Amino acid sequence: MKITHLFKLLSALSLALLLGWLFPMAHIKADNVSTLGKYPVCEPSAVVKVTCPESEGNCLLVADNEQKDALFLYSVSSKQLDSTRQSQLALEKKISDIEAIAKLDDNKVLLFGSHSRNNKCEIKANRQRFVQAQLSGNQLKIIGELIQSPQIDSKVLFQGLDVNSNKIISAVSRAIDEAETKANQSLGDKVACEQANAFNAEGAVAIPEPLSLEKFKVWIGLRSPVVTLDAKNYAVLLSMANLDNYQFDGATLLDLGGRGIREITFDNNQIWGIAGG
Repeated sequence: MKITHLFKLLSALSLALLLGWLFPMAHIKADNVSTLGKYPVCEPSAVVKVTCPESEGNCLLVADNEQKDALFLYSVSSKQLDSTRQSQLALEKKISDIEAIAKLDDNKVLLFGSHSRNNKCEIKANRQRFVQAQLSGNQLKIIGELIQSPQIDSKVLFQGLDVNSNKIISAVSRAIDEAETKANQSLGDKVACEQANAFNAEGAVAIPEPLSLEKFKVWIGLRSPVVTLDAKNYAVLLSMANLDNYQFDGATLLDLGGRGIREITFDNNQIWGIAGG
């Protein structure tokens, strides 16, 4: 397995995040390598730790970006993952390309499609969705409504904000719109589409907010685009305005050596992430 970059974020109250990170790691050699799961698991893409619905022990809830209507559960005992015991949890509503899961409590999660285009830069509505769900027996029960996100456009994503009054949000907005314009121009061309680096969200994390009326602040991590500011490239974290719409009220930039965010998760008052190209 190759981990291109590992970083750690220390959570703070409100919108402030402090970054601490480890240097890129080379190839990691493992003596005992086991395969995660079995068919229909194809390409695991996101994971959070949850309470097992039957045993009350620890389980890992895993999304597969090739599965629209199911996630997978694996038990963890004595800090060891049992990759052979796989439970399939049906998802009532379809979400394509699930790339991010944010944990709200021991059995409630937010599931996010990547909001990305396909490899021909075609917009896929099923990817532009998110939903809150709760583990219940052998399925994930939908809480509230399945949210269909708006088009990827900075004026919509940051609706109600004076984008130009904030240097970071202005730079993020410009990067998103430029990437989406390139993606529109690359429609049908796989090579050009790959170079467009259109909007692609692959991380999500819910941070407890003890001094706020809201229980959590949810952040979305972008794999692309990255933002160029003062001649340097930064990864983007977007702060969701609420859980009713895919819209944002803030942003922060992370110096990850020009890489984007591939995964983020919350544990023991810290945010951990993996970054890559």
